[in-house]
Amino acid sequence: MKGGPVPKMKWYKDGKEIKLGDRVFFTYDGDRAFLEIRPAKGTDSGMYKCVIENEHGKAETECEVSVRKCFESPSFTSTFCNQYKLPGHDVKMGVKYDGLPLPELTWYHDAEKIVSDGDRIRIRKDGEGQTLLIKDCTYSDSGVYRVVAKNKEGSVEYKAELFVSDDVDPKKRPEAPVFLKVIGDQEVFEGSKALFKAIVMGRPEPDFRWFKDGHPVISANRVNVEKDSEGLIRLSIRYVSPEDAGVYQLKAWNDFGEAACTGKLICETLTSRMKRPVGDEYQGFDKIRRSGVPMPLPDRPMISALV
Repeated sequence: MKGGPVPKMKWYKDGKEIKLGDRVFFTYDGDRAFLEIRPAKGTDSGMYKCVIENEHGKAETECEVSVRKCFESPSFTSTFCNQYKLPGHDVKMGVKYDGLPLPELTWYHDAEKIVSDGDRIRIRKDGEGQTLLIKDCTYSDSGVYRVVAKNKEGSVEYKAELFVSDDVDPKKRPEAPVFLKVIGDQEVFEGSKALFKAIVMGRPEPDFRWFKDGHPVISANRVNVEKDSEGLIRLSIRYVSPEDAGVYQLKAWNDFGEAACTGKLICETLTSRMKRPVGDEYQGFDKIRRSGVPMPLPDRPMISALV
């Protein structure tokens, strides 16, 4: 902005003048004026307008602002199953998790919170995973182990049971299906291949079925369903088209329960998208371009990569 004498400036949102406050700041560096709102909220979405005026005239510019949530509730991408141990053996229970911001995890044995003592009981963090380690397990370690992941968007929990006994024969114990690895979202280009993978365990061996948007997925020329002896289930789709996009779900069940997990398939096309001409962002763009004067930058220059 420019003008002489220096113009007076006012900001408006949806036609109402914006006043300074705890979250609202106005700044001016001699050439550019800024309106800052921090932290932003969903109610800050709307049409914003800046009006400058002096005794020689008035000018204004406006734009629409959308404030969207950039948070994700917690989820487990990998879990553990029931374990059967002889006394004196070590126990390891691990999970991988996701969420934005990254969730905090809390472990419980039955109803009691587990605190790492750095010796016999340890909680080890490894990137987006966390593992509970119990050294030289005893009969008193038997019970239900529960892990809770929590962030500002919500919480999720997972649990399984540990049996410590002198007579361990896990094959005799029935188990409801449990996913050791759930399917994740797939984002692929049109014409390429999409692959969903999951690992499910249970006794007796669970049956399973894939669904897309609530409808069963049928194996065909492009669609292939596989399962190996280790519990790994695959759904592969060749030559992906936009019609394949949607929400995919894998359900597994046996006589003692059922489990399900979901993931999205997003098909990206190479079709070019129309971009807003840079001239639309400047007043008198053609006049400035003809003069040969370098175009002013909308923001301070920055280095985005080093090579």
